[in-house]
Amino acid sequence: MAKKADASAIQKVLDIVSTGISTRKACEKVGIPLSTFQKHVDRGQYARAREDCADRQFEEMEDLEEDCRQGKIAPDVFRVTMDSRKWRLARMRPRVYGDKQSVDVKANVDFITEEQRDAAIRGALLELGAAIGTKDE
Repeated sequence: MAKKADASAIQKVLDIVSTGISTRKACEKVGIPLSTFQKHVDRGQYARAREDCADRQFEEMEDLEEDCRQGKIAPDVFRVTMDSRKWRLARMRPRVYGDKQSVDVKANVDFITEEQRDAAIRGALLELGAAIGTKDE
């Protein structure tokens, strides 16, 4: 279990991650090794911090759009930045920011009557009996 100091350091890292900073950089800021963080972090808390990170990056996209409109960012730089951010967001929170994917399924289902089922079972049993009977001879 993590020591008290480790628990507060881990919480600081989580707080920094939720602002949009990478886990590696957050660990460097707090001064704990990444391996220590990974060993002691609660996975649920980390997942929530990463979701907050993705949401914050998504919200920052509006600021980037406005900066491009005002000429603070060149359109080609803006395009590359937005494409990169969309790609990362789609992997960080695929259900929210990913492309919708669908799967088409075609299947043929044959329904058989009880009599047909019973006949198939009897036939299989007869074949099994014949196979067993031939081994004895």
